[in-house]
Amino acid sequence: LNLGPDGGTLDARWWPCFTSFMAIWVLMMYTMDYARFGKIEDENYHEKLTFGFPFYVCTFFINGVIGIFLVATIDMEEALSEITIVFALLKLMGFWGLLFIWISQTRINTANFQVATVNMQNFLSQLIGRKVPKVLTAVIVGVIVFLMMLTDIFSFILEALAFQAIFIVAWAGLALPAMISLMRKNYTKEQYNQFLSEQPLMGSTGLVIWCVSAVCGLSVLYLLPDLKAFASPMTALISFAGFYIWQKSIYMNTVLE
Repeated sequence: LNLGPDGGTLDARWWPCFTSFMAIWVLMMYTMDYARFGKIEDENYHEKLTFGFPFYVCTFFINGVIGIFLVATIDMEEALSEITIVFALLKLMGFWGLLFIWISQTRINTANFQVATVNMQNFLSQLIGRKVPKVLTAVIVGVIVFLMMLTDIFSFILEALAFQAIFIVAWAGLALPAMISLMRKNYTKEQYNQFLSEQPLMGSTGLVIWCVSAVCGLSVLYLLPDLKAFASPMTALISFAGFYIWQKSIYMNTVLE
């Protein structure tokens, strides 16, 4: 609770931290994508456990406590320049702590590569009008990740997170009203799954709203530095309001017809 810079106070810096890490909303995308690989008969299990309350306890609480412990214990500059992070973790957390981190990170990054590969495969296939081999998209994803690893990511990590967060919360702002409207239709699970598989929720209008809200957020981030901590929340509100209003207009037109 008292962790902070030497001689300093927290000074409500939780807000910039919160907004910088709004990229964690990507879990909304990930859980949907991961769920698509599951079996229908395992749906209740995944709802309650795999992507339920236990998932978020592990994701935020356990990982958060470990992260706070490491930041409070390791001299990160020394760890990165003189010895590797792996040896620092081994020294502080022991073999089992290191094994836990290695297994969890290997597992999630394997899933990340799978999701990135199939999504890029789908994107490129729709873009050129013919199916792109999955092996090819896996290689492309691997090359992109490798090139990013060659950069000094720690020197611009906060800027990268803020940039990423804007596009992610813009998507979440679109997805929430779409999902809310579907839930209000009182579909059975079978009808709901069939609707999602047959009907695009966003379309070209959703794409335009996503891009416009992201541009607004990026403009605040880079042109109004005093307000950059509000860039991501503002982006989410713009995309949510835009898509909600568009949905309402579609509904009203349907009623009038």
